[in-house]
Amino acid sequence: MCISKYNHNIIYYFGKSGINLCLGEIIDIKQNKDDINSYINCIKKTASLFELCAYIVSCIRNGTKREINSMKIFGMYFGISYQLIDDLLEDINFIDDKKSNYHSNNLFSIYLKNTLNKCIKIIRKYLIYADNELFIFKDKNKAKIKLKQLII
Repeated sequence: MCISKYNHNIIYYFGKSGINLCLGEIIDIKQNKDDINSYINCIKKTASLFELCAYIVSCIRNGTKREINSMKIFGMYFGISYQLIDDLLEDINFIDDKKSNYHSNNLFSIYLKNTLNKCIKIIRKYLIYADNELFIFKDKNKAKIKLKQLII
């Protein structure tokens, strides 16, 4: 029995997102992240929040099951892209106040400084994945236009 005013699926994905945050922290602290797959699994903690937000908005807007699923996938891919960019900016000191006391491996340090193009290629891949999920919305409404502007 659910006592919340939100539907069961929203509560479920909210909880799932919390679990993903915890798992990501464990991976960040414990696992050797010298390979791209481990690193992507680690940053899914951030991406799960983007996925959750996209899911909730889709539900609130009474999207179809297909639209809701596409927006969840969009959120995950966009969240991965966001975290890749955020880590990259931190590592190359692009933003002055973007330094953390704890430095974990990230995409940039895995591929080393002379492979910046590989990083950009991976970021673009996830942005394309995110963009591809917007096909579900045939019309050019304001929300779709703004989402596309985010990933350009």
